[in-house]
Amino acid sequence: MARRLARFEDSDGRTLKGVVVSPDPGQPRKPVGFVYLPGIVLGALAVHRLGLKLADRLAEAGYPTCLFDPPGVGESEGDFPAGTHEELTGWVADGGQVRGTLDVVDWMRTNLGVERIALIGHCGGALTAIDCVADHEAVTGALLISPPPARLEKGKQEIERSEVADEYFTLYARKLLDPEPWKKLLTGKSDYRTMATVARTKVRSLIRSKLGKRPSARQEESGGDDGRFKPRLVDATRRSLQQKKRLKIVFGDKDIDLKHFHDFHQAHMAPHVPLVVIEDTSHGFTTLEGQTRLVEEVLQFAAGLTD
Repeated sequence: MARRLARFEDSDGRTLKGVVVSPDPGQPRKPVGFVYLPGIVLGALAVHRLGLKLADRLAEAGYPTCLFDPPGVGESEGDFPAGTHEELTGWVADGGQVRGTLDVVDWMRTNLGVERIALIGHCGGALTAIDCVADHEAVTGALLISPPPARLEKGKQEIERSEVADEYFTLYARKLLDPEPWKKLLTGKSDYRTMATVARTKVRSLIRSKLGKRPSARQEESGGDDGRFKPRLVDATRRSLQQKKRLKIVFGDKDIDLKHFHDFHQAHMAPHVPLVVIEDTSHGFTTLEGQTRLVEEVLQFAAGLTD
C-alpha cells in the first residue's frame, strides 16, 4: 500500500487536506473506493488512528481509501459553527458536513479512477455518510459504525438522556470508596452542576419507570416512532433503501445507544439492513479485539460491493 497527502477544493473554494491510501503499484485494484468519516469534527486520523487502520487494510485488499479533515478541522481551511457540544452535534446531524464530503467523493472519481464510492462513517460521521448515500448516485453504499439515532430535545444537554445519566451514575457509584473524589467534593472542586443534572435525570427516570410507560397518541399513530429519532436520519434511511443502496450497521455491545438503535433498526431498517453487534466493545472501538472484528466486518462489506 502507499500513502500520500492530498488536497481538494470544496464547493466554496476552500482547500481541504487529507490522506489517500492506495494499493501498491501493480496490485489489482477494485472498482470501488472508500471515504472514511470520523465522529463529529475529528480530523482524518480520528481516535486511536482508527480511520488510518481501516484505510490501510482496505488498500491492502485493493480498495483506494481517502481520509480528510473537514472544513475548519486540522489542516483544512474554513470553519465550523461555535457553540456547545449539543449545538455542534446538532449541526453535524443536520447535514453540516454533507456538502464537503460529496466534494471529496467527486474528487476521488476524477483523480483516482474509481467510478463507485462507498463510505465508512463513525458516530456523527455515520449520520453524514447515510445522507451522502441518499444524495449521490455514485455512492453505492455505507457501513455505519455506532450511528446515534436518538433526537435530543432542543435546549437539553446530552447528559439529560437517561442512558447517559446512568453511565455517569455508575461511574459515581464506583468512586464511593475512593477518598480522592470525596476530597474534591468537600473542597469545592467537583462539577456540582453535572452531579445535580445526573441526580435529577436519574430521579425522573425512576419515577417514569415506577409509573409505567404508556404510548402516547402520537406514538400509536406513527407506529411506534414518537419523534425519538433524528428526522434527517429517518429520511436518509428511507431514501437509501428506496434507491437500493447497500447499508450495514456495526455496534459495540457496550454502546449506550445500542438499545435505541435496535428500536430504530426495527422501525426503519429491518429486515433489509444487517446489524452486527460486537461483544465487549464500546462506542469508540478502542480495544484491539474490537478493532480486529471491525476490520473483518468492513472487509466483508467491501467484498459484497464487488461480488
